[in-house]
Amino acid sequence: MKTTPFARISSLTLLGCMAFVTVAGARATIEINVLNDQTKKSFVNAKVSGTYEDSSGGKTPLAEKMTDQRGQYLGFSETAGKFSVRVSAEGFEDAQVSGEVSATDVKVNRRIRKTVYLKKPAPPKPIPIPELPPLKTELAPLTPMATGQVHPQDERKEKALPAAGTENK
Repeated sequence: MKTTPFARISSLTLLGCMAFVTVAGARATIEINVLNDQTKKSFVNAKVSGTYEDSSGGKTPLAEKMTDQRGQYLGFSETAGKFSVRVSAEGFEDAQVSGEVSATDVKVNRRIRKTVYLKKPAPPKPIPIPELPPLKTELAPLTPMATGQVHPQDERKEKALPAAGTENK
């Protein structure tokens, strides 16, 4: 079977493009699955942030995102290295997870999966209150008064108040 030069060039171009796409598209996917510790259900809208340190020691921040409807965060790496991720959500304790991406992971487009459980904070411990000594509740003894006698405190009240029917001028 005879092939035309144009057909050979097209085939080679197509083959070259496929090789380029395969090499250029090589990357590992960092998949963080966030779950509620109590319910074990996916945690939607948890904030995920972190850093990626490549094999030469260069650090770059990972894209800060919220988890999707499946409680997932996806980050991508085109080089071997280590990652450290912090996950946070209001009303829950922050959680951290770390991992490594190998050169082979990048080459074969591998997914590195990690699961994080967000926990509610423990209730605060009650503060112990020292026992107080009992209060003294003794009253001074009452002294009997003779009939018609006015107590000294009552006398002062009587002097301060005007007598009925009189006016202050």
